[in-house]
Amino acid sequence: MKKAFPIFMLFLAALLYMGTAGCNSKQTDTKKTDDKAVSECGHDHGTECGHDHGKKDAAEEPKTEDSKTTELPVLTETPASGENESGNTEPTTEETLEIPAELPPAGSDVTIPEELNLDPPAPEELTIPSESTTGTTEADTKPSVYAPADITAKMLEEYMEAIEKYAAAEEEFEENLPRILRDANTLIALALVLGLHDQPNDYKASAPAIIKTAQALTKKIEASGEKTPLADVQKDVKALRASFTSTEGGDLGWDTPVASMKQMMVQVPLLDSKLKGSLRRFSRTKDVMAGQAATIAVLCQVSTANVAETEAPTEAEKWIEACIITRDDAAALYTAIANNDKDAAKTAYEKMAKSCDVCHETFHKAAIGAK
Repeated sequence: MKKAFPIFMLFLAALLYMGTAGCNSKQTDTKKTDDKAVSECGHDHGTECGHDHGKKDAAEEPKTEDSKTTELPVLTETPASGENESGNTEPTTEETLEIPAELPPAGSDVTIPEELNLDPPAPEELTIPSESTTGTTEADTKPSVYAPADITAKMLEEYMEAIEKYAAAEEEFEENLPRILRDANTLIALALVLGLHDQPNDYKASAPAIIKTAQALTKKIEASGEKTPLADVQKDVKALRASFTSTEGGDLGWDTPVASMKQMMVQVPLLDSKLKGSLRRFSRTKDVMAGQAATIAVLCQVSTANVAETEAPTEAEKWIEACIITRDDAAALYTAIANNDKDAAKTAYEKMAKSCDVCHETFHKAAIGAK
């Protein structure tokens, strides 16, 4: 019994020793794990930090093909300053277009949106004069040579519509009065050419009534100026529109002044400026330019009777010659436009501009280069 007791004590001591070693080993392993966690993310995981360290952070998870998102750039297009149908420059605006997330495969047909279609619309068929009057000094040359009836009639309608628009804008009436006066005189010139035209047109019979009614409107504005009553102008504008269908008839001729030379010459530089700007966009503004060139030719033709209103009223022969030369240069410009010849149009425009300055040397020096 005495021998057994020491053996039992040795056995118990061995068990205690083994238990203590296992515990120490477990604590060492736990410390290693904690140290590793601290080194990976900077947190001491002996305390709570809000991280789930059983898996990687969501930001470190690899993205699959389905989870990928492509950020596409935004195309911002600023269109060049364009012109309205009358040739006026319009302010530009910015348009932001989103590129579609899914692009079509290479080689496939792509439909261009209407707003990005850069192809200009097909131009109208323009009447080309059958002959040239360059170098002539005849004021009674056939109008079809310098202003075909169809384009002249189109311009008559455009100026009538402009006058109606100006008269309808009550808040801007005072500001529009000079424009009504200017355009009404241009309308008179167009009506005279259509009334004496060698080609048939819808206004040949009504031209005398159109001229008479438009003259009544211009005289009222000239007499009253800014004090011209809105109601009176609107009434006369309605009468002017009604005269377009008149069959009253009347005598017309090239020798009698029908429109104010001053107002016609106010219109010419405006048209000149529009033509100069439109030449840079020739393919897109061809139809507008054709009407502008024909209108200048008409104004020069009708001005042959207005020498008394110039600064050299005794130089009638020189005046008529200057008007006809400029008329024919405008006709050459119209022909180049009708033939879709940009280079010829540019040359004709430059020649017409020089002809204007030559005329101004004698009849209105202050206007030289003022375009």
